[in-house]
Amino acid sequence: MISTWKLYFGSNNIKRIIDVVKIETIKGSLVITNKRIINEVYPYNDIIFKSCFYSSLFPVLRFFKKEISAFLFNELFIYQLDDKKVQISHENIQISDDETILVNMGIQTKKINKSEEVISQLINSIGNNKLVIIFIDCYYESIRPDTFLKLHRPHYILICGYDYDYKEFDIIENNYLDSQFYENRKISFEDVERSYYGGLEYYVKGSGVPTYFEYGINNQNIDTELKNNNQLEITLSNFSTLLSRTQLSFFNSLTHVKSFRDKLQHIVLVESELKSFLLTNFDELTRNLNTIINNLKLEKYRLEKYFNADFSSIDSLGRVINNWTIIRGVIWKFNFSGVYNEKSFVVLLNKINEIVNDHNSYFTNLCSFFGGRNFVHVQTP
Repeated sequence: MISTWKLYFGSNNIKRIIDVVKIETIKGSLVITNKRIINEVYPYNDIIFKSCFYSSLFPVLRFFKKEISAFLFNELFIYQLDDKKVQISHENIQISDDETILVNMGIQTKKINKSEEVISQLINSIGNNKLVIIFIDCYYESIRPDTFLKLHRPHYILICGYDYDYKEFDIIENNYLDSQFYENRKISFEDVERSYYGGLEYYVKGSGVPTYFEYGINNQNIDTELKNNNQLEITLSNFSTLLSRTQLSFFNSLTHVKSFRDKLQHIVLVESELKSFLLTNFDELTRNLNTIINNLKLEKYRLEKYFNADFSSIDSLGRVINNWTIIRGVIWKFNFSGVYNEKSFVVLLNKINEIVNDHNSYFTNLCSFFGGRNFVHVQTP
């Protein structure tokens, strides 16, 4: 493995790659300056959306002056239950896949499974006014002391500039694991090379998954209706249609929450049963609860952002989020302290009952709210 790293990471190789860039750009009649940054590329820190990939993608959309609402209102979440494991989770029901959304926006995307010369390719992309998202392993990022040479973690970063003299790229990146706060930072060419090829070797290994995403604008590809109508209105029309199609599925999914409560009752009120359950299920349960809470925060955010005080049942959704957060906290506290308090778990079970009632009320009002609004009619995929 060390010899493989030397192939990519040696300082002489960095110089060779830069020389290749100069030769290739001369042949391609592209003028490459020593320093280039695509200005007005800013972090997106409003909310956690799915994964770190979107924390890189949303600044791209904002730079090209595109509506992020097309992603925010692209899906609904319904509950599902694994009876055997007693695991509650969310199923995502989407309107469109990401690629379709980007094409309709007029965003031109080039995906590459593996860049053979990632430094030279990044410089050429930035030289062509393209923004690039790459897949990396945080283990090799020296600007991330929480993971550098300590912890492998798959991640994405947005590249928006370079400085040839200092051998640095301008990027959008956070400071530590799971941080919601991103900022404009710099990273060395060597770190990018190590992180990119290290990520390929540790996670991808020839699986055919894209790891290099280049973005530009192509207004000719914008859907005709998007040229003639307001993009936000079209997005909300599609969401309203999705809502009417899936409302029965959502209400039925609340029975899964009730079943989760009934099954959990037989576990959490007996300390030995609870310890045994968490021994094998804690990590998965934590991931599921985190996802549910983040998804519901997204729902609350998009309603507050685009409808503000118009939607009166936002408080019901807030209580649902708060109760799931309390449930997660009770489970975490017992798992890490080992101190069992039966009253806490009685409260936990009552909170699940409240979730069912509040979520039922919230979703009923949501369907009524969207059903009573006039949007531009657009046929959903």
